[in-house]
Amino acid sequence: MRERREASQGTKAQRALGRRLARRMGLLVGAGMVVLVGAVPAASANSVTSVTPAEGCPGDIVMFHGSGFRTSGHGPNANWSDRTGIQEQFGDDEEIQESVETDVLTTGKSTEYKAVVPLFLQVWEGPKGSHKAGKGTVELEGKTLSFTYKNLYDCFGTGTVGGATGPTGATGPAGTAGATGKEGAKGATGEKGANGSNGTTGATGPTGEKGATGATGVGSGSTGATGPTGPQGATGETGATGKNGATGKEGEKGATGAAGANGVTGATGPEGKTGATGPTGTGSGTTGPTGPTGAAGANGATGAAGANGATGAAGPTGAAGANGATGAAGANGATGAAGPTGAAGANGATGANGVTGAAGPTGPAGTNGTNGTTGPTGPTGGSGGGGGEATSIGTLATKKQETGIWSAQIHADTGELQMQSDANVSFPIKLKKGEEVKYKYRTAAQTLKPEAPCLGSTNEPVVEPGSLCVYRGGVGFGSKENEDKNAAFKQFEDANGEPVEETGEANSGDLGVNVVFRTAQFGVEGAVVNVTAPSYLVAKGSWAVTAK
Repeated sequence: MRERREASQGTKAQRALGRRLARRMGLLVGAGMVVLVGAVPAASANSVTSVTPAEGCPGDIVMFHGSGFRTSGHGPNANWSDRTGIQEQFGDDEEIQESVETDVLTTGKSTEYKAVVPLFLQVWEGPKGSHKAGKGTVELEGKTLSFTYKNLYDCFGTGTVGGATGPTGATGPAGTAGATGKEGAKGATGEKGANGSNGTTGATGPTGEKGATGATGVGSGSTGATGPTGPQGATGETGATGKNGATGKEGEKGATGAAGANGVTGATGPEGKTGATGPTGTGSGTTGPTGPTGAAGANGATGAAGANGATGAAGPTGAAGANGATGAAGANGATGAAGPTGAAGANGATGANGVTGAAGPTGPAGTNGTNGTTGPTGPTGGSGGGGGEATSIGTLATKKQETGIWSAQIHADTGELQMQSDANVSFPIKLKKGEEVKYKYRTAAQTLKPEAPCLGSTNEPVVEPGSLCVYRGGVGFGSKENEDKNAAFKQFEDANGEPVEETGEANSGDLGVNVVFRTAQFGVEGAVVNVTAPSYLVAKGSWAVTAK
């Protein structure tokens, strides 16, 4: 309570601001509502039991309930009081109104009165803070009832939202088309997509051309009459399909031999040598009677595959088939012609420093140089408070400490984009290469209870060797840790933005570290989100680091 009063009373300028706000709010409510003040009527035999609702804003109508109430004319006076809420904000400032008396109005019923809630300057804790209501009372006919006076920012808004959106204006004429922008740089090639499922087999193409007719064999007897077709033999199992061989060149078409004359069928003699093809005969034997149906012949050997026919028209896309087994890798195709040179890519991230090489052998001692002339005597130095050098060849010497201060702020209203604030802890004297230092963040509450390795306070930071301690202060109004809303300390990051807990490889953290604070809503992996609540953080403090 004391802190709130001091913060509210603060200066005369602040109290004057409160009085001006009270006068302005009084004019505002005076223009929008009527407060009826009249003479106090004589007491009557009645009983007041309750008021509903038991909270309200200036100008709201509330109802008193009971019995024996007047049914016409002026009602009795009601005494409204927000003393507790006003003193919580402004202390005992006599210029701020804590109570007010108004008439209540008759309703024609002996069990009800109605009244208008008066104005009190209930504005704690400002438009962006918690809107606290005043816990007060209202007294009627000797009966004191509890009554809550709503915060004026909840009643009339904070002034940052604005009025309701007006109707949409008529659409203006279309503007002229802008000039076409330059073609953007070619994007990086995306990853190879997964193999699509196999489609259904297309329709069979037309039969290929008939192959060339071979030479006519040795003549034979006359052809007998064709017998009836025998029953079809059983179809043999289809053999596994072999891989298609390479298509050979089509051979030249052979010449058709002349047909030989049909001779009378004689006894079969021994097979002679193949004679030359004779000229085509003119006669033919008569067709003999049809012989009986012969038994089904055995299936002949599968003929050689004919040449592939022309590709048929593409069939409709079938339902996705299951992925086939991965085929053997095909031979590499011939190297294509070089494509045009692509646009220059963005510079890659700086690579990590290489491992320090082994120390070279010590060179031979050089000869001593001649002594220079003695320089003039320097001025007398002041009396120093410490001993020893702070640096060791440009770096923080062993068990030496350096300190500094830091601060960070976050302000975001509901619906605004996420926020991050980095408090930079930059070492005036950098750490030795490979120095191992662990980072510790101490909240305001933890700072009040020192423990190893953080043994100091905000104003006197002390830390054990091999550690960095970041202390948060917690005294100043407006920067107290309990005033943080929807934001907090998140982590330590190095100069590249990588989360770290101690100095690392490639000199990470040798020059300093960032103390990162974020809103509670914060996207990951490049996503940016909106905060869902008012966010506020004002943090400050000190730091100290000691080399091992």
